[in-house]
Amino acid sequence: MIRRQVKRLSTLEDVARSPVKESAETDLDSSKGPQWLLDQAANRGPDRPLRIKIEHLIAFWQARIVSSTVILRILEELEKHGLTVEPDLHGLELSAVVEIRPVGQETAGDTSAIGYSIGDIPAARDGLYCVNWDEPVTAMFDEMLRSGRDHIGVIDKDGLLIGCANMIEVSRAMHNSPETPAELVAKGRHLEVNASEKLFRWTGEIIRRGYVCVVDESGSVTGAVNCADITLEHERRMLPLSLIEEIEVRLRNSIPERIDVAYRRRGKVFRERKRPDDLTFGDYVTLIREDESFRKMGWGVPGSRLSKAVNRVRIIRNAVFHHRPGRPNQDDVAELEALLRTLEVFDNSSGKNPRRDNASNDPGQNR
Repeated sequence: MIRRQVKRLSTLEDVARSPVKESAETDLDSSKGPQWLLDQAANRGPDRPLRIKIEHLIAFWQARIVSSTVILRILEELEKHGLTVEPDLHGLELSAVVEIRPVGQETAGDTSAIGYSIGDIPAARDGLYCVNWDEPVTAMFDEMLRSGRDHIGVIDKDGLLIGCANMIEVSRAMHNSPETPAELVAKGRHLEVNASEKLFRWTGEIIRRGYVCVVDESGSVTGAVNCADITLEHERRMLPLSLIEEIEVRLRNSIPERIDVAYRRRGKVFRERKRPDDLTFGDYVTLIREDESFRKMGWGVPGSRLSKAVNRVRIIRNAVFHHRPGRPNQDDVAELEALLRTLEVFDNSSGKNPRRDNASNDPGQNR
């Protein structure tokens, strides 16, 4: 009899990402205003972040619903005060609880929250498809087809894992003899990796072998990770970074060799001449908000709308690189993709860029 997706002990509480605690503080007075709340969060120690429900958080900003405008205001204020919120506010319900803490301040033992452990990949917790030791090799092949995986485990009469085999090994054994016992094909042919091991450390080995088995602290097999699993994981982590990079390149190509960027410090406005490679997303927001500068870029879109979109990219970038490394969410990716599509349309419809063309003919621009 074929066993499907054997799960002996697949609880990885000590390895997988821990969710935010559901308890929220009840002694926070929203009538004291957002500055009071921000000061409270900034003065907390690493073991006592400020925990608050979304509905209570937005009440400090005198809001009743969670809108993009409200979220943007709150995130901007948090960033100005050196604070970060976890999880991200986008897509959360009013009853959800979030933690607010100073940037860079993590609780002890919270390094697993970054999520680069191999045990954080879903396949590492989904169990292992297996057949009995006395099944023929054809049963191994059939089970791989049913499960959609390129590897299969073999267990003894006590349900203990004997070994694993991949599609090539199974196909070779079937070619020699369809009646070959599964035990002979898979015995001892697997590599076990602890769920707490870092994913990137084992990526090369997974590529070479095709898969590795994942075990928990008790030594029980909880799943297996193959090349397709790490490809999906890398795509999830790298896609937002690629989108941010392409957005920055398209913004950079829309300006001349050098440009003046305005800064406001202590009530006074200063201007600094910068090359495109030195501009930050904050600089792009400032340039787009200056109507005259933005109109010269040759794009037919309201500057206020584009500046808000670019400012969101700035917030997402800072979050991905500094506040919550490696943990973008689907809302972030959707916003980045929407802005990139908009920039692509402008690039395709505008033809030559008038600002860069004019800059090349004006020697004073390159001083």
